[in-house]
Order: sequence, then structure tokens, then C-alpha cells
Amino acid sequence: MLRTASRRRSHSLYGPKTYTTQQTMRYFALLCLTFLALPVPAQAQFEKEEIKATIQSHCRSEWPNDFRMRRHCQEQQRKGVRELARLSDSNGGIPKNAFQTAFSGCVREWPEDYRMMAHCLQQQIKGYDETERGAATSRGGATSSEKQTIKSHCKREWPDDFRMQSHCEEQQMKGLRFLKDRPSYVSASKWRRVRSHCRSEWRGDFRMQAYCTRQQLGL
Repeated sequence: MLRTASRRRSHSLYGPKTYTTQQTMRYFALLCLTFLALPVPAQAQFEKEEIKATIQSHCRSEWPNDFRMRRHCQEQQRKGVRELARLSDSNGGIPKNAFQTAFSGCVREWPEDYRMMAHCLQQQIKGYDETERGAATSRGGATSSEKQTIKSHCKREWPDDFRMQSHCEEQQMKGLRFLKDRPSYVSASKWRRVRSHCRSEWRGDFRMQAYCTRQQLGL
């Protein structure tokens, strides 16, 4: 859901800028209508006057006295819109509901910066593909049960962010690999005792179990 604060900060590539909640809601609704809801090819919606006005306003505010950079900014923004349209025509090659989740998150994060919105969406699609293929959990000798534990944990931690789900799975696998490889200078009995303690403290979170184990053993 969109934030209810009166103003929010946009992580613009060209510099920080604040937007009112009303503006954020407007851009969110416009982009969703443009790229997700209309039953016509997204490319045909690219020249919408509202989007062109948003680009002009964004770049003018970022580069008020530098017309060369303003033109460059506008071209980069138009490229971003074309990329959003291209991805939207095919749902980015992922299921429609997953694409809509990713798209909505990127609109919220970058409400007026189409270049970064497109980059965000590309990263979300990549993250979705990685989690579906099990890119992280297929390495490191995880059991089926451990793979399911990792996937469930990361989906719970990052329910609407596929890029972070993928990163989370990588971190979980790093923790699991450590936990499966007892250092030779640590006795088996001490390792089991510490592992049992950390497992109970951080059930279902191999990254934090590994951190806890290192702390307990002074590694």
C-alpha cells in the first residue's frame, strides 16, 4: 500500500526530491492504467500527454538552468517509458500477478522517474526468475526441506520484492553452507551444543543461525 505520510522522498537518479501523497497516487494510477489495465498494446499508450508532461516537469525541476542536461534527462526518461511498455506487453515473461506486484512496487519507489522505474522492474523480473529457478538453493547441497525453509522464510520477509527474495535466498544459503561445515578445531560436541542453541534462537533463519554460531564460538 502507498504510504499515508503527507510527503515522501523519491530516490531520483538526478537528485533527491519530495512529492505529495496526492502526486504519488496520481502517478501510480496513471501508470497502472497505461501499462496494466488497458486492453491495447502498451506501446500505443507511450505518447500519453500526461506522461510527456510528467517527463518535462521532472527534467525541468532537476535541471532548471542546464538545457543540455534537461534534453538528456528527457531522452533517458522516454527510453524508460519505452522499456516499461515493452515489458508490460509481455508481463516481462513472468506470470501476470507477479508482474503486477513488481510493477506496483516500482511505481511506488520511483513515482516520477521512468528510467529508474524501468531499471527497478528489470531487477524485480530477474529476481523472480532466480527464485523460481532456485538459482541460490540449487547450489550448496541443501535438502528439499532446507530449500523449502529458505523459500518460505524469504517470501515471508520480502512478500512483494522479488529482487530481495533472491538476495535473501543467497544469504540464507551462505549461512547454511557454513552450518554444514564444522571447523576442524571446534569439537563435535561443542558444535552441536552451540548449533542447538542458535537453531532455537533463530528457527528457520540460517543466516542468523550462522551469525549466532560464529558469535558463540568467537569465530
